Amino acid sequence: MAPAKALWDNSRMALDPTPDGVRQDVSIFARFLDLFIRNLFGKMKHHIAHAVLGLGAMAYNLSRFGISGTVWLEHSWEVVAPLIWSVCIAATWHSIASSRELITHIRTEASAGPIETESSILDPYHRAFRTRVESPKEPRLFTLKIWCAASLVTFISLACSFLAYLESSAESSKLSTEVPVVHIEPEHKIVWSTGPGQTIGVYIVHIRNTGVAVDVVEIEKKYFLAQRSTGVIMKRLPNIKDSSGGLLEHGKGLAVSIDFNPYMEDIKEVKINFREGPSLPGVYVIAKYRRHSDGRNFQIARAYGLFAVDWADGELRGPALFTEGTNMDNAATGPMAPTYLTLHEVVPYLDLPERWISITKEISVGADGKVHTRQY
Repeated sequence: MAPAKALWDNSRMALDPTPDGVRQDVSIFARFLDLFIRNLFGKMKHHIAHAVLGLGAMAYNLSRFGISGTVWLEHSWEVVAPLIWSVCIAATWHSIASSRELITHIRTEASAGPIETESSILDPYHRAFRTRVESPKEPRLFTLKIWCAASLVTFISLACSFLAYLESSAESSKLSTEVPVVHIEPEHKIVWSTGPGQTIGVYIVHIRNTGVAVDVVEIEKKYFLAQRSTGVIMKRLPNIKDSSGGLLEHGKGLAVSIDFNPYMEDIKEVKINFREGPSLPGVYVIAKYRRHSDGRNFQIARAYGLFAVDWADGELRGPALFTEGTNMDNAATGPMAPTYLTLHEVVPYLDLPERWISITKEISVGADGKVHTRQY
């Protein structure tokens, strides 16, 4: 009775010759696939090469998109494409290497000459009969068939790479045409600083992103005292720039502190010395940022007026900050109209450099020998 293994073992199917002495060629593709898979997963040097390809793709992604999970999700196909290309490069290389190796194996088998094997049949002296087996001939067109199999793997790899390229390009094109949606808030509101735990004249505004990820390059706070005589001019107070914004992902915000208190004495003096018309202190907030996907520059700005009044201690204070169009920005009517300057009147001139002038500081010596200063 034959051993149990012989009932299912077909491992030598590729070596069994047909009646004309030619090996069964039905298993050429099976032998190629077997060798391809073993080379793909079997050798340590191949594992190392695969790891290098994968790490190279991840390093490229990190250098391009950083470590933000939100950005990676927004650019999912652009992140996945280098990994797909790495797999396709490995598959193509292994298909070529496996083809060459299999061709060499088959040619070696065909040229090995007769092989003697011990039979399971014993002679009267209990010695195994020796059987002479002829080496199989080379299958017909086996080289062409092997290279066809390798070409199929290469074609599939190229097709996958091309599809990944198309998807990543489409995604990149879509994101590059999306205009970032960034707001400076509050947008239409009166904000008081007289509540518990607050400091009068100190406010917080927010740079908020509701679109694609951006990199905040610079936040500029241009404090001013607007005045109107024959036209509107802005007396320049300190201009503060902050370049520490960094990445601002979708749905995130960045707090910006607005503090008028260091400038209230100058505002009061210049306002008193200006007799041609009304004055309005305020701040012009400018946020400069780049779209994270391609580095394209954008800018957004918003002006805020300060409701300034003389406080109980005689000092000028700014208890409320307001935006254009709110109740505090309503123009006065009738005889009081010339005594008010609204933020709505000021905004059109804020981006005109010729409307900005410096505060003049005049120093004089009185008859008593004392030095007097005057700002206007």
